[in-house]
Amino acid sequence: MTSPSRRNQQRLHLRRAILEAASRAFADKGYEQLSMRKLAAELECSPGTLYLYFRDKDELLRGVVEESFADLLKTLRAIPDEGDPVRHLKMKLRAYIEFGLRNPNHYQCAFMLPPPDTGERPYKPHPAFDELVQGLRTCVEAGLLPEMDLEMTSQVIWSCIHGLTALLIARPAFPWVVQDNLIDGLIETATAGIARPAATQTEGARHGISRTRART
Repeated sequence: MTSPSRRNQQRLHLRRAILEAASRAFADKGYEQLSMRKLAAELECSPGTLYLYFRDKDELLRGVVEESFADLLKTLRAIPDEGDPVRHLKMKLRAYIEFGLRNPNHYQCAFMLPPPDTGERPYKPHPAFDELVQGLRTCVEAGLLPEMDLEMTSQVIWSCIHGLTALLIARPAFPWVVQDNLIDGLIETATAGIARPAATQTEGARHGISRTRART
């Protein structure tokens, strides 16, 4: 007889397998073209099995998105704080981009597919976005960045890193420069634009995270 703990592990494993298959299918086919029946066929199981875990396609997509955000938040919070707020912020920006590139299907579901209209208003940002806001706040409180509208600046920077992540996922055949240099260049440009004018170059040099420079 299978123990309750083993059955629970099996259910969790199957649920994760469903979410993984759904993330690929949503990214490949789009929300409108995917049905629970088509997904069941890809998983070689009955549609009824899917309905044991998810009420409908909307709930399935929300499950993929929630898992993606949870993994992203875990990744960002795992970055060690070495006492340099600007460097810590830049490391989080790079980790965000690298997370999207490692998990392109989940990233597309979370950030590049229109969410189903559930009628829920207003939209509440996920705690993963708060990591960016808090990172900027820490830099301001340490006197390394000027006073600013934290929400607006966070959205500006997020727009930058999301734009690059989405382009690298959607246009891999474009003749990009060395990816590490491209990511570093974007982060340096985005953060230099909000630095104290007189300290932009010195702070950028002191807090830079460029792997290329680190090797020279």
